[in-house]
Order: sequence, then structure tokens, then C-alpha cells
Amino acid sequence: GEIDQLMDLEIDPSKIIYANPVKFRSHIRHAASVGVHLMTFDCYKELLKISECDPEARLVVRIRPVCESNVYESLGNKFGCSVEEACRLVRKARDLKLTVEGVSFHVGYACTDPTCFTYAIEAASRVFTEVSRIGVKMTLLDIGGGYPGSTVTKDILRD
Repeated sequence: GEIDQLMDLEIDPSKIIYANPVKFRSHIRHAASVGVHLMTFDCYKELLKISECDPEARLVVRIRPVCESNVYESLGNKFGCSVEEACRLVRKARDLKLTVEGVSFHVGYACTDPTCFTYAIEAASRVFTEVSRIGVKMTLLDIGGGYPGSTVTKDILRD
């Protein structure tokens, strides 16, 4: 449904990342049919589903953030894989003739510690470095969400 909403808004399908952690085969095929080929994955099972349903897929491996403190809701225990597993998955994707374009992470909702992003970017950098040694050149870093911030009331804005 979200992909269809974006298509109705005439968003370029090449700019859309299908990032649902668990994708139904029918949804992968639908995304591919409308030109959405950029997808995240964080396990071998998802990689195989994507390979079967969209051989033109362009992939982003989702890593688990290493900083899980100071967030309203951590996602690390639900989504993503370790740096080591990400490197293994990129190798498997290459063996399946799929292109992995980059790394994705989400530190969690309402992060209050910006260093969580630093740690996650460092982890992503390790993936980029390691897979470059086997000839995989990635160019995309998706830093997810969870950015620190605050709510400002109208009274504060008037002063």
C-alpha cells in the first residue's frame, strides 16, 4: 500500500527503498512490477526471496546498531544483522548475481544520544571496507531515523 501511495504521488520508483524487514513474495513482485527494485535485507531467507522474485533487485544490507541506550524504542533486537553477518550476506548476494548498493541501519525511535549514529556509521564503514576487498563497491548509506530533537511550542517561538 505504501508503495502504491508513493506511485500515486508520482515519486520516481528508483528513489524508493522497500525497507519492510519481512517481505511477502507477492509484495516483492508488485514492487518490482512498478519499478521499485531497491530493497533492504538482513538475513539469508530474505535474500533468497528477493532473488527469486526480483532478479533486478538492488540491495541494501541492514545492520544492527551497536548503541541501544538512550532510545525510546530500540530496534536492534528486532532488525538488522551483525557486521560479520552483513559481510557474509553481501558475498552470498554477489554469488546470486545481485547488486548490493549499500548499508542501512536505524538506531531506534527518539534517540537522545547522537553518538549512537557515530557508532552505527563506524559499523557500516567496516562493512564497506570488508566487502570492497572482494570487489563489491557500495555507494549508499541509509541512516534510517530516530534523530534527536525536541518539540517547540508557539509561546517559545513568539519570544
